[in-house]
Amino acid sequence: MKKITTIFSLLTLLLCYGYGQTIYFNYDGSGNRTYRGITLKSAQESTAQEQEPEIFADKMGQLEYSIYPNPTKGQLQIEIKKLKEGTTVELLVYDINGKLLTRQTVTTSLTTVDLSSYKQGMYLLHMVEGKNIHKWKIAKE
Repeated sequence: MKKITTIFSLLTLLLCYGYGQTIYFNYDGSGNRTYRGITLKSAQESTAQEQEPEIFADKMGQLEYSIYPNPTKGQLQIEIKKLKEGTTVELLVYDINGKLLTRQTVTTSLTTVDLSSYKQGMYLLHMVEGKNIHKWKIAKE
């Protein structure tokens, strides 16, 4: 009986070791979670996927924008497509307590927000264009 238990334990360990899982979430423009999914995959697939940054994309009025990587290690990229001359987009970063940390006006289609001087944790990014406000939760590693 001891031999069967040992073999079963080793087999279970080998099967669990070779596979990983990814939990992913989708959020609406206000930062509310709208979907949660779990994907099981082999360990080799896991390491290949972790190297690619996750890109969040949405529309604000006529503007299409992407925010990546989230979570970030410090440099957050914001790419705005169809940004016309004369259109102003303001980026506001708040800490979790609501304190304004940085304010930035976007003038080009690709903008970097530097969070490297801030501690690890959750931050709130507000994108303001006219009367449109989109809010994102940003994780800093």
